[in-house]
Amino acid sequence: MALIRNGGVQIGRINELARQLVDEIRSPHAQTQPVIYENEIAQTQTYHVTVVWDAWKGMPSEGRTRTILSAYAAIDSAKATAIRIARGLTRSEAASTGLLPYAIVPNLRRVDQLAQEQMLKLLVKEGAFETGDGLQLRFRTLEEAESAYEHLQELMPGAFWSISQEREPAY
Repeated sequence: MALIRNGGVQIGRINELARQLVDEIRSPHAQTQPVIYENEIAQTQTYHVTVVWDAWKGMPSEGRTRTILSAYAAIDSAKATAIRIARGLTRSEAASTGLLPYAIVPNLRRVDQLAQEQMLKLLVKEGAFETGDGLQLRFRTLEEAESAYEHLQELMPGAFWSISQEREPAY
């Protein structure tokens, strides 16, 4: 069997990302990365934290976990010690693992070329990313997707958008 060792993560990168994460935890910004999902487990008074952030790209999972725990420790050490699961995922990783099952996709066939370009630029501005199925704006809940859909309709009336949901395959 082969021995595979992960390369070391630069402490400077962890510290910089942790600082940015602290800023976001203290003062969340709508429609920007990172997106932090905190789930409190009431029975055990513990937390599961998932941070979706493209800044994780190229960083091994242990570096991502260290960054998240470091950021929480800087804010609230008691909460940091209550975190049982801390995972960092890029947007595409989150989508492929099923964390973001709802997507807003543009219906480009119903509009002219200029409107298509405007719709795609708007999606990117709102946080969409390229997937195997094209540009998509992804969400964890239907409520989040519906809110974003309404926002897109306000920004570009008359454009055609769809909300889709990925389902687990039935075996």
